Amino acid sequence: MKSFSPRKLFVIFLVSFTAGMILKGFTYQALKLKSAHEITVNEAKAIIDSNLENSNFMLLDVRTLAEYQQGHLKNAVNIDYYADFAEKIKTLNKDFSYVLYCRSGKRGKAAMDAMSGAGFAETYNMLGGILQWQAEGNPVVTTENPGRAAEISTADAADKIAAGNILLLDVRTTDEFKVSHLQNAVNLDYYDQNFSAKLETLDKTKSYIVYCRSGVRGGKAAEIMKKLGFAEAFNMVGGILKWQEEGRPVVTGN
Repeated sequence: MKSFSPRKLFVIFLVSFTAGMILKGFTYQALKLKSAHEITVNEAKAIIDSNLENSNFMLLDVRTLAEYQQGHLKNAVNIDYYADFAEKIKTLNKDFSYVLYCRSGKRGKAAMDAMSGAGFAETYNMLGGILQWQAEGNPVVTTENPGRAAEISTADAADKIAAGNILLLDVRTTDEFKVSHLQNAVNLDYYDQNFSAKLETLDKTKSYIVYCRSGVRGGKAAEIMKKLGFAEAFNMVGGILKWQEEGRPVVTGN
């Protein structure tokens, strides 16, 4: 039986160990890629139906706003793939589950790949897009703002704030809130698993302006408030970024 010197044994061990780590790395990367899937309309419908009350799930329409307004899936949030998509998805929670769709599936696939590459845990693209969804007899919402919370511009928001009788709700994280926020705003983190329960502690008869970083979380939060029976909840379009771009004041700290 052939014997090896201690030096050769060490080299053999080192090579084997390195190869094992490389293989493990490839396996890990492969597992990560499995978080992004293309699914049929029936599979998408099953996922959507099973997550109607799940605040950690989001349905994303990645078409243009004009396409979205002509008809979209109920409760879908519109984030245009062609309009700063990579920047806008930074406001989304990477641990949530997402079903994406577009017109025919191409933009949805590109958006899914972008989100997977950015570290999102679970993303699905609906094959065939909304065309296939409708071809299979599934409903869409065809009015311009069906069931969606009202939106308000930063200028109109400033006017309402100056007039009084309006409450400000900042739905960003606590860390974001500490950096800067609108004066007198109350902070309730949209990503908090108890977000809906905390909303229930607020006075539903009051009027609210809801805002986040760019408008995505604010829109979702305002929709939840509408479903919970709040009398009036406006999502401030463009969020605090737009507010600050226009030179409007913010404060820091808690």
